[in-house]
Amino acid sequence: MPIKGSMDDPEFSVGKLVLDVFINLLAKVAASPFTAIASFLGSDADFSVVTFAAGSAEVNAEQGKKLDDLASALQQKPELSLEVKGMAYTNQDWPAMNDAALNDKLKQIHADELKKAGKDRRAEYIELSEDEYQRLLADLFIQTFPDLADRSIFGTPRLTYPDMGEFYTVAKNMLTALIAPDQNKLNILALKRARNIARYMVETSAVEQTRIFVLDGKVLTEAEDNQLNADLSLVVQ
Repeated sequence: MPIKGSMDDPEFSVGKLVLDVFINLLAKVAASPFTAIASFLGSDADFSVVTFAAGSAEVNAEQGKKLDDLASALQQKPELSLEVKGMAYTNQDWPAMNDAALNDKLKQIHADELKKAGKDRRAEYIELSEDEYQRLLADLFIQTFPDLADRSIFGTPRLTYPDMGEFYTVAKNMLTALIAPDQNKLNILALKRARNIARYMVETSAVEQTRIFVLDGKVLTEAEDNQLNADLSLVVQ
């Protein structure tokens, strides 16, 4: 270490100087443990987050590689455990989720139809065929926007103003735009992201399950820099 000052100074102490440096180093490691992990692994990756595609809870190959590297560090540091906090972001995630929300709504309508016909089936167990989907979509659109669409004498759905575009595309876009963000679905997405990270670390990267802790998730309005991250933190057992 470079040392400045006079060794004739009665206040000068090499031991004190080394201790100060050591304490500063420990403080930096404690404040930025993932930076220390990255340095240990010789990587410039940010190990404090796992990034997801909009509306998805799947750990992709790039993020999986980062988790593999983190797991290798954890295996060499048995005193460390990992906490995982899933996040979802309304402005980025919901637009990728509202197609599924519309599909769920159409399945519920079909479940109600079946119930009236004496066939009791739960909506989540219904798989709509393409014909069923289009029929239900057209009915819902015409019911919701009676001034914009109707059916011909042959039963074919049609737009009042054909220059609006193709019927089913317009119907889908306008109906999904009406569906408000579902806080429960976003909470579930946040939780799935955390659980999938934990599952990956245990099943793929062979980290002991007892060292992975899933925390309560959180839904935020906006993702910083459009990065849809789940947060990781290291704790000493």
